Amino acid sequence: MSDQLRDLVEPFGDVEPPLDLHTRIVERERELPGSGREAWRPPRVLKIAVAAAGIGLVLLALALAAHSRSSTPEPAKHPLPARHVTHFAGLPPVGAEPSRPTADGKIFLNISPASGGDWNIYANGVDVWQKWTRDGDPTVIPNGADPLHTTNVQQRLTPQGVQRLRSKILAIGQPVGLFKHNLVLVRKAYAKPERVDWYQVRVGDRLVYLQVLPPGYSSKAKAATPAQIRAIAGINTLVANAATRLLASVWADRTIRPYIPSHYCLNWDRADPDPTKLPSPARELLAEALATQKPGNQGIITTDQTRALLNAFVKVGVKFEGNHAARIDVDLPTATLPYTVVGFLPGHPNGDCFVR
Repeated sequence: MSDQLRDLVEPFGDVEPPLDLHTRIVERERELPGSGREAWRPPRVLKIAVAAAGIGLVLLALALAAHSRSSTPEPAKHPLPARHVTHFAGLPPVGAEPSRPTADGKIFLNISPASGGDWNIYANGVDVWQKWTRDGDPTVIPNGADPLHTTNVQQRLTPQGVQRLRSKILAIGQPVGLFKHNLVLVRKAYAKPERVDWYQVRVGDRLVYLQVLPPGYSSKAKAATPAQIRAIAGINTLVANAATRLLASVWADRTIRPYIPSHYCLNWDRADPDPTKLPSPARELLAEALATQKPGNQGIITTDQTRALLNAFVKVGVKFEGNHAARIDVDLPTATLPYTVVGFLPGHPNGDCFVR
């Protein structure tokens, strides 16, 4: 039987299977007027024969089941899904060695198209990236890596490869007015209105950004021209397929490997969380995390601190709004508002975090 046909005839979940035709007829007859007469009963000899046959079938079924269990391997035990609140998506396991920090923390390219994904390329060639689902789950899992502990992945270009990729991006964008100065554009046709396109390219000694918004986000932004929209699509394709669109000679290490963050960033956009409104141990751990706060409502804590703090939130009943490798969100109380949403984002090798 095909899977599609099986889906049509088998019951789902706890739904009771439909009654067969004979059972429905019997049930209907019981409901009819005058059906109170005594039902026909089979002879005693027939009852005994049927019972004996039934017992034999049961014993045969048990024997076959025992044989099947002894000759069939145990089914694989699948890990908890990343959305399960007791498993923090993407968080490295205890004892995992963090990826090495970049010797040169100067970022050359930071590209986050609305279609999903982040590419962060540094002067020394380190490329930390991932293609995310709509919810923020990773789609690129290196060979041998655990999907539940995977956030970003990494490759490494040569310094010449970084320059070549940047030159290609500028050659696509600058002729239509992109990356000459900071620019905010609006695009009418937008596949994911809750996200924006974000690009940063190093030009000389400064980072020039391009932001593309859905309609209604800004009254001052200019409408993107068809030529600019085509250029943006070309840049997205180039970066997402750099492994095949760039020559092998520009790669120092093309192998895709897991990136293990050494730190996480806390980020929120409303009032500051108030640790005093939480019970221990969450109160003390959150206060310690907030002590690292920087301008822009952001703090940076180690991965071990992150794990301890998230576990403390579970113990005291904090609500998790999202549990995905790109961002874990929790509701925390504030002094002035009922709550603020605080996101935990994996850090990058130069100590920064990029907010999705």
